[in-house]
Amino acid sequence: MARLIISSPDGKNGILELNKPVITVGRGNANDLVLNDASVSRFHAVFKLRDNSIFVADRGSTNGIVLNDQKINKETELKDGDVALLGRYRLRLENVDDKGLQVRRGEWPSTLNNLMRDRTQQAALPRSSDTHSNELTDLAGRVKKLERENYLLTVLYEAGKALNSKLALEHICEQVISLACLIEGVERGFVMLFDERKVHDRQLRSNRGSSFFRQLHSPLDA
Repeated sequence: MARLIISSPDGKNGILELNKPVITVGRGNANDLVLNDASVSRFHAVFKLRDNSIFVADRGSTNGIVLNDQKINKETELKDGDVALLGRYRLRLENVDDKGLQVRRGEWPSTLNNLMRDRTQQAALPRSSDTHSNELTDLAGRVKKLERENYLLTVLYEAGKALNSKLALEHICEQVISLACLIEGVERGFVMLFDERKVHDRQLRSNRGSSFFRQLHSPLDA
């Protein structure tokens, strides 16, 4: 298997597997390998796989191709370890012998093997009806909790949108008390506001679908 080891101007490295008969290289997005640098032409070079050999050719680029410190003017065969310079990019050919790769089965530590064997044996044992019932109860509880959380998130989202459009104090209080009724599941409630002297001056009572706002005078203002 042949591949290109790519070194960019900023020092980053990448790998491109040469697994197609023709692989185009350039700055343009239509290329198989895009080298985004002004030193690279839009359609700079092409790599060809033919008869178990790899060739590189210039596509009329501005800076051309420098192969092993020599500029090439025609299609040239690449050998393992050859280095081609395309602008400020460095591409080195590397041939990997697939036959030399060996995949060996990993050995688990004895303690981990024992743990996995015990879990397998436990999974094979029949479960009692009590255990099954407890699992169903636990699952039902989790589902109910998720439904409750989803409901609260929906209510808070809608309340946030509504509060964002309210400017008057009575309208904001009305929206807050409606939200509290929805969350707690009650029919009515009230909100009392206090000034800096800790004396209430406004009160809002609300039933589902109706509300009224009343101004209360502080005894200190009399």
